[in-house]
Amino acid sequence: MRTATAALAVALASATVAAADEPIVLRAAPIAAFDPSRPEISRFGALDWLGGVSLTSADARLGGLSGVVTEDGGRRLLAITDYGDWISATVELNDGGAPVGLSDARVGRLAGPDGQPIRGKRPGDAEAIAVRTRADGGREVLVSFETPGHIAVYEDAPPFDTTPRITAYPPALARAGRNSRGEALAVVPAGQPLAGAVLVFAEGPAAEGETIPGGLIHGGRWQPIALGATGTYALTDAAFLPDGDLLVLERRFGFGDGIGMRIRRIAGSTVVPGAVLGGAVLIEADFSQAIDNMEGMAVDTDAGGMVLTLVSDDNRSFLQRTLLLRFRLVE
Repeated sequence: MRTATAALAVALASATVAAADEPIVLRAAPIAAFDPSRPEISRFGALDWLGGVSLTSADARLGGLSGVVTEDGGRRLLAITDYGDWISATVELNDGGAPVGLSDARVGRLAGPDGQPIRGKRPGDAEAIAVRTRADGGREVLVSFETPGHIAVYEDAPPFDTTPRITAYPPALARAGRNSRGEALAVVPAGQPLAGAVLVFAEGPAAEGETIPGGLIHGGRWQPIALGATGTYALTDAAFLPDGDLLVLERRFGFGDGIGMRIRRIAGSTVVPGAVLGGAVLIEADFSQAIDNMEGMAVDTDAGGMVLTLVSDDNRSFLQRTLLLRFRLVE
């Protein structure tokens, strides 16, 4: 009897408990213009405005969106929150490519290193998400966690009910503040010299005048890389274009500096170990335009070219909004 009890205890300790997922109702209010003072304008920097919606829900788990990936030209969306939840949905588009609503939405909890649904805000402080295709054709979803200080690798897609593999951050990020680690995460696309390599950055420099620390892992080994910091912007996400160029999303958010958003494009040929990256500004916007605390960015391809999907983190505050914005990259 003692043997059977011990065996059962071991089985329970090692079992993965599925993180239950369920439908969530998301209401979408269209955003008429990116710049309300100039509603006739659709070109902003190197991006064309396609449209956007402001999202609300009776379910508080919508709040805190911090990372997003898309598929099917941006029609399929998977986002994570900095509370440890994930949300998937179909983005309904009109003929012009503007989002008009979200359907088939589901919400669930990410599994932690023990295979159990994550409990608590700090262990669930997820900040970025990326998808990687393995050599065998299988797919992995990578999620970077700020406070725990690691990347969790899940097999394929929701409900994320498998025990993830855990990769600790490199020393440069491990030394960053708990509220700054793993803010941006991206995977080098196929066809590039470092295809499959994982790129991760902190939110900002450790001290004024320094670069933003990061790491590039390829072949199982972390190597240093950094991003040049300019102005009062902090890094919130990153995504590669299919040609290997890297886009970085940055935000300015504070009483003194106001609210701002910027996207820079970095030449893919410069994304190599030891580099300090920098690039041209594609778009810069402030609170007079339809932005909030912009945290997540996804890159996708449709018949018209490159589509960018951006989401904002409302910090679960009634003073802020959860936005989903769509732009087309002008080549």
